[in-house]
Amino acid sequence: MTRVAAYSQLLVKSGVERSYLLGRERLKNLAGCRSLEELASQLKDSPYANLIKDVQHPTAAVLQQLFKKEFVRLCKRIMDFSPKHAEAFIRSYLRYLEIENLKILIKMKNIGVPS
Repeated sequence: MTRVAAYSQLLVKSGVERSYLLGRERLKNLAGCRSLEELASQLKDSPYANLIKDVQHPTAAVLQQLFKKEFVRLCKRIMDFSPKHAEAFIRSYLRYLEIENLKILIKMKNIGVPS
């Protein structure tokens, strides 16, 4: 199989997923939200609607957790279409993100932030 053929499905899938990204203007509007409730409300008609539909009282921690889970789910879908060596890179990147999250948890515990 040629290199182009090996990546063709991945390129198509990545292009489709890219089309779901929020645009610049939408991100500016979200940045202008005065509360997490307003931000969650504005996301209800976005590709993230299914993630936040059941969130009653959005907190930063809850929203971040939902978005991280969605990111991991998306990476796993992309890995399904990736050649093996690209899959290894994605796994390494996910491990990096996991380590960064653990570092944040350690810092939070060190300064006494409750769960």
